[in-house]
Amino acid sequence: MRPGGPVLLTALTAAAAVALGGSGCTSISMARLPPAPADARPIRVTTGTLAEPYQSLGLIQIHRRAQLLFGWVSVPHTDLQVVFEEILLPEAERRGADAIIGVRFHEELWSPAARTLFMCIPIFGWFLPYTSVTITGELVKRVPPAPAPPPLP
Repeated sequence: MRPGGPVLLTALTAAAAVALGGSGCTSISMARLPPAPADARPIRVTTGTLAEPYQSLGLIQIHRRAQLLFGWVSVPHTDLQVVFEEILLPEAERRGADAIIGVRFHEELWSPAARTLFMCIPIFGWFLPYTSVTITGELVKRVPPAPAPPPLP
C-alpha cells in the first residue's frame, strides 16, 4: 500500500469540493440609469408605484440571453446595465412612457468556478453555459392632477 494513498486522495477531493463550492456563492449586480439629456424629462424607474396620477401604457418584459464562450465571453454582451440602457429605456421612450413602475428583474449568472471549468474543459458539442437577464414592469405616463374645484360661495 502506498503511503497516504486513499486518505490523501480523499483529503484532496474534499479540499477541492470545498474550494469549488465556496467560490462565487454571492454576486452583486447594479445598474445605474444614465442621466437624461438636458432637453428631455428623465424616465423614472421604480420597484414601487407613483404617488401622482398616471395612465398605464401596458406591461413590458425584456429578456436577453447570451452564450458564454470559453466560460467568460458573453455573446452578445448581457448584464443588468446593458439591458437597462440599451433595451428597456429606449423601448419605454419609444412607447411614450415617462415612468416604469413595479420593476422586477432577474439575472442568471454562473459562479467563477463553473466559468473556469468551462474555460478549461469546453463542451461545445452539446452545452454552452449562458447568462440571462429578465426585466418586467409597467409603462406609465404621468398625467397632470385634475384642477381643484372652485370654492363654494
